[in-house]
Formats: sequence, structure tokens, C-alpha cells
Amino acid sequence: MLVLLRPRLVQALGIAMLLSLTSCIVVPKALDTEANRSRLESDLKEAYARQEKIERPLTLEDAMARTIRYNLDSRVKLMQEALAKGELGLARWDMLPRLAASAGYSNRSTYAASNSVNLDTRVESLSMSTSQDRDIRTADLSIAWNVLDFGVSYYQAKQKANQQLIWRERRRKVIHNLMQEVRLAYWQAAGSAKLQARAVRVLQSAERELERIRQQREERLASPIENLREERALLETMRQMQAVIDELAVAKPRLASLMGLPPGISFELSTVDLPENGLPSMNVPIEKLEQVALEHRPELREAAYEERISALEARKAIARLLPGIEFRGSKEYNSNSFAAYPNWWEGGMSVSWNLMNIPLAPQRIKTAKAGKEVARASSLAISMAVLSQVYVSRQQQGASIRQYSLARQQWDVDEQMLWYINAGHELNVLSDREYIQAQANALKSELGLYMAHASMERAQGSLYASLGLDPFLDIDTAMPLDKLSDAILRAGKAWQAGRFGWATDEVDRVGRAARLFADGQELFLQERYAEADSLFTTLISIDPLNESARQYKETIIPARVSRISKAEKLSGKARQAAELQQEGRVEEAKALWNEIILESKKELQK
Repeated sequence: MLVLLRPRLVQALGIAMLLSLTSCIVVPKALDTEANRSRLESDLKEAYARQEKIERPLTLEDAMARTIRYNLDSRVKLMQEALAKGELGLARWDMLPRLAASAGYSNRSTYAASNSVNLDTRVESLSMSTSQDRDIRTADLSIAWNVLDFGVSYYQAKQKANQQLIWRERRRKVIHNLMQEVRLAYWQAAGSAKLQARAVRVLQSAERELERIRQQREERLASPIENLREERALLETMRQMQAVIDELAVAKPRLASLMGLPPGISFELSTVDLPENGLPSMNVPIEKLEQVALEHRPELREAAYEERISALEARKAIARLLPGIEFRGSKEYNSNSFAAYPNWWEGGMSVSWNLMNIPLAPQRIKTAKAGKEVARASSLAISMAVLSQVYVSRQQQGASIRQYSLARQQWDVDEQMLWYINAGHELNVLSDREYIQAQANALKSELGLYMAHASMERAQGSLYASLGLDPFLDIDTAMPLDKLSDAILRAGKAWQAGRFGWATDEVDRVGRAARLFADGQELFLQERYAEADSLFTTLISIDPLNESARQYKETIIPARVSRISKAEKLSGKARQAAELQQEGRVEEAKALWNEIILESKKELQK
């Protein structure tokens, strides 16, 4: 007999067939030119979005602060750290019991009918019967918790937590490297800002002199050999000047790239005189520097976290050997009209044990222990490398200071020679070519002085990086650039003085400032203005960039005290006017009341 399917079942089968057919017509679609251009424009717009405008000449610390905030490499590491934090959150959820809700519907074209046979008499019942509807709806809400899965998930969550810390250390390492590059690029750009126009003028003078010499040679006014020698000397000077100009031209764009600024943007650098004798050397024993490096270097901390992860891997391997105990419970529903209890609770417990884990256990534990040993050996190797880097960085700093001193002396000599040659040139004793050559030599010496200073700054940054020092314990992405710049400046001064725990002291200072601000606000609300003013004065002394405290001290508290004083004066005048009115001196009282009203209106307008 042909059985007709119900319309709903026919529709379901039709939809399933349609979906299966559409899955066969998916083809790859290449990115067209317009879509690619739109994507690139969107990426560039996002890369340069939400940057604070440059409203003043940039100091070295300002450039560092902008690099930390806006450099794309730094932002990528920040995103990776945030991603690791999100993965840690997901790993924590894996430790929770499984809670599942399900619902279903089943349909039969006929009833699930059957007859039965008596087992004793073997007599078959001729009447058909059923205990199930043709349409059945089911639903259940179940919870299950596996002890073994919880243990494994617990160790995995701890590994994710250490992985997040690893990304933080990698971000610190990226920032250390960026700070060295910024130091070098900043002073190269500073030299460019001061010397590029001067180099162009020297080159133009050389071109004019070259034209004159060539004209003399064509007119045979001098010896051809002498003309060629002068021409060759000028061409060498021009080549050197052009190399200087080309080198200076890329310094500022390189710095802009490090700060995450759009190409071609205009900005000025703060004018700073170069030090007479170079940067002061860090007068700290090498033993202390080695200890600081072992405590703060990001590579060593990363190795320590990797060692933790390897140790947790061994514990995971041991946990997988244990049998799995699962507790479960559920609330069930069945729409079968023949059922006596369509709603019921169900619970149970089961124990499972994968026996194949037993022969694999020794190998897993051995592998995990080997990973731990490798991590330990790697940590020792990194420790030795770190100590070597501290020593080398210390030597490089001293060498860069000596090189700067020599470059300074050479520049002084060339400047003096330029002065004498300029005097001789004005008296027509020396030729234009000699004067141009002296200008070129002085310019190259000054450029060398800036390059030596840049190398000295980079060597100092390399020493800070070899020690693993940060001007902060963590970066608040909402921190204003001026505060971050101030933190970098004060950190450098502290490190130079040998105070390497500055970051921890800074956290204490910030915490103290926050408490003082809260106490000052509380005193202000209690109308104890003199005490609040004293407290905000103390706060500004330890946090000069706290604009909120400065606003309270310089604007809000004086305004409130002034209004209270004026209110007391007006209240006194009001009492005086009332007394005049009681004495019958109505005109005087009326004039006083008008004065009070006028002053009150002025205060309300303020």
C-alpha cells in the first residue's frame, strides 16, 4: 500500500534537497580592483584615526609617547595580548559544567502498532496495539559535570593565563626596541632640521663655483690641469653635500613612521642644544646592573612562563590517566499522550576509563618532563646572554660617549677653520673654492656631531633595554600623551641616578595621588575649603599634570569661597536694610534693597 507523506514532512525534505543543491554552486570570487582600493583606504583611515593633533614642537619624550601609543607594531602586540586575555576567559568557561537544552519533533506516517505473543502458551494476540503517538514532541534541560574534564580544563586555563603574560612580555620587548629606534631617528631628524637648508646653500655655492671654473677652462684663462683639479675637488664636495642632503631628507619621515604619523605630515621638533661633554655615564656597579637585568628582562620572564606551561603540561598528562567520573541530571518532557508521566527528573553518575592511556602514560610524562627541562635550559641560556648584553651595552655606552667627545672636538676645529677662512675670503686672500670646501667640512663635522649624539642616545637606550627597564608597569591606553611623556622623562632621570625601582615608586605615587584627590573632593563637599585647598596643593606637588586638582585649587575653590564671602556681605546688608525699615527710614532701606538686588543679579549672571 502506498503511504502518503504529510505536507510538513514533504516541505522539510524539499528544503533539505534545496540546501544540498546550493552547496554545489559555491565558487571562489576574486577581490576586484575597486573593492581592494576601498579596503586599503579603510585600513589607512583606521591606522591614522583617533590620533591627538600635534600642537607644539615635539621633544624626545613626546616622540616616545606617540610611538608607544600609535606605532602599529606596538598596537599589534597590544591586540595579541587582548586576544590572549579573551582566550583565558574562554578557558575559564571550559571548567564549568555542561548545560544543554534540546527539543525535538518526530512524525510517523503510521502508528507504531504491534501485537504480542504469550511466552508460556505461545498464543499470539490478534489485536494490534500501540503506546506511542504518531506526532511526538520532546524537550530536555540537562547538566553534566565531568571531574576529569574539569581537571584538564583547570590546567589549560592556567596555561592560557601564562600565555597572556608571555604576550605582555613580548609587547614590552617590542617597546624596548622601538625606544632605541626613536632615540636614533629623533636626533637624526633634529640634525636634519638644523642642517638641511645650510647643506643646500653650500651645494648651490659649489654649483656656481663649478660653472665659473668650467667657463675659465673653456676660455683658457688658467692652466687646464689646475682647472680640472679644482673641478674634481668641487665635484667631490658636491657629491658629499648631496649625500648629506639625501641622508637628512629621510630622517624626519623615518621618525614620523615610528610615531605612526601619516606620510608627509608636517611637524616640528623641539630645539635642544647638544651637551658639551656628552651624556653622563651611569655610575652604577656592573653587579647591580646584572641583578636588575635578571629581574626585569622580558625574555627571562617569558622563559619563566614557558617553564610554568611545561610543568602544567606534565600535570595534564598525569590527570588524563585518571578515570573520568561524570555526574549528570536533567529535566525531561515528552508529549506522548500514552505516557503516564510526561514530565520527569532524571539523574545519574558514570565512570569511564580509557585503558589505552595506561601504556601511553610513561611516554607522555617523559615528554612533558623533557619539555620542562628544555624550558629550564633555555632560561639558563637566556640568562647568560642577558648578562653578556648588559656588559656589552655598558661598554658601548662608554665608547659612544668617547666618540661624541672626539666629534665635538673635530667640529670645534672645523668651525674655527671656517672662521679664519671666511676672514681670508673676505680679504680676497683665499679662493671661493677653499671657502666652499671649509663650509662643507664644517657642515660634515656638525652632521657627524649629531650622528654621534644619536648613536650615544641609542647606546643609552640599548643599556636601558638590556636592563629590561620600563617607564611604567603597564600602559593605560587612555593615558594622555603629555602624562606618558612626563613619565618617560622622569623615568630616565631616575634610572640615570640608579633608582631602577622607579616604576614601582610611580605606582605608589599614582595611588597616593588618587587618594589625595578623593580626600580633597570629600573635604570640598563638606565645605572645608581651606583644608581642601591645602590637600590639592600637596597633590599638585607630587602630580604636576593633574589638571583636575589644579582646576579645584585655582578655579572651583576660589569661586566658591568668593561667593560665600559675597553672600555673607549681602546677608549683612539685608539685616541692615531690615533694621532701617523698622526704624522708619524707608528711603534708605529701599536704596539698600535695590543695591542688594543688583549685586545678586550680577552673581546669578556669573
